Amino acid sequence: MERIRSFGERKGVSAGPVGQWTYRHRRSLRIAAVAILALIFVFWGQPTALVVILLVVVLLVLLGLIELIGRPAAEPGTAGQATAGQT
Repeated sequence: MERIRSFGERKGVSAGPVGQWTYRHRRSLRIAAVAILALIFVFWGQPTALVVILLVVVLLVLLGLIELIGRPAAEPGTAGQATAGQT
């Protein structure tokens, strides 16, 4: 995920403050995603194999987005060093 995030940042794509908030709350977001999908599974009348597969795919996509969007705040001295090494 770090490689994808770095590629996007080189192209000018950034999550900004949303990414920093997501990074700070990533554990709670992961727990919430799993809990919500688990509740959907539990309260689904008679889940079929297709429903289970779709729920797992949705959960994996959500967890992937949390990891992709979440970005730690840049430390004050590291921003210039990262660009200096890339020539």
